[in-house]
Amino acid sequence: ARQQPERAELTRPCTAHNMDKCRAVIAAIRAHKLARAILPAGVEDEEAARLLAVLNTNSHELAEWGGSGFFPLACLCEHSCQPNCAFNTSGTALWITVVRPVEKGSTLSIDYCDSTFEPTAERRDHLLQDYGFECLCARCTSLPDLTRAFLCPVDGCAGKVCPVALGAKPSDWKCLTCRAQLPKTTRKRFLKIEAALAQEPPADLEEIDEVLEHDVFHESHHVILDSLVEIGEHYAKDDGQVRSGAAEAIWERVIDLSDQVLPAVH
Repeated sequence: ARQQPERAELTRPCTAHNMDKCRAVIAAIRAHKLARAILPAGVEDEEAARLLAVLNTNSHELAEWGGSGFFPLACLCEHSCQPNCAFNTSGTALWITVVRPVEKGSTLSIDYCDSTFEPTAERRDHLLQDYGFECLCARCTSLPDLTRAFLCPVDGCAGKVCPVALGAKPSDWKCLTCRAQLPKTTRKRFLKIEAALAQEPPADLEEIDEVLEHDVFHESHHVILDSLVEIGEHYAKDDGQVRSGAAEAIWERVIDLSDQVLPAVH
């Protein structure tokens, strides 16, 4: 900051969240004999805490190297859980790619949390804790939450019921195919079973099949999909599962279900 003040100036427009935690970190560094050399001479504690908060709030993951990097222009992108841009890094470069039509004068947005497969409540809590704001994008307020997919109970309908955003109103629970609204008793039952499953997700394919036999969850529900991903990762490390083709079968299943949650361009 002192040696290259022009770089520090690039952080001025950036949001600095969790300042209290960062002040505590700087104080701990100052108190540690070996660690205090990390802080350049002449940098005040408050300035160091602000810079740390800026880096924590605005840095982007470095895919190749691990860790994170600070990209001032990319920091100007707003967050959306249904963004019009995606980003990836290569070495020291960050690339932003438009994935949906962008009207003149509108803002560019990215997903700060890589949260495509997280349900609305988890995404919003994550953003509030890490970035200090409540997301009001369309996916959080007015669109069906495709990560919470239940089977429509109407006879003859093979559709999915995905509650709108947080599913706060009865009218938020409609089948995406037949548009029937989920009865109150069914909705309460589904929510109770969902909460129990989230606490103790299925650990193997037999448990997943057992859960699906109850005709409550669609396979693309995030708890089922997360379990399949974990099983797939385990299978990929098992030579026997790889040789038998079981690992490939799991990942084909995961990809098929992921396509039901991901936006059209991904």
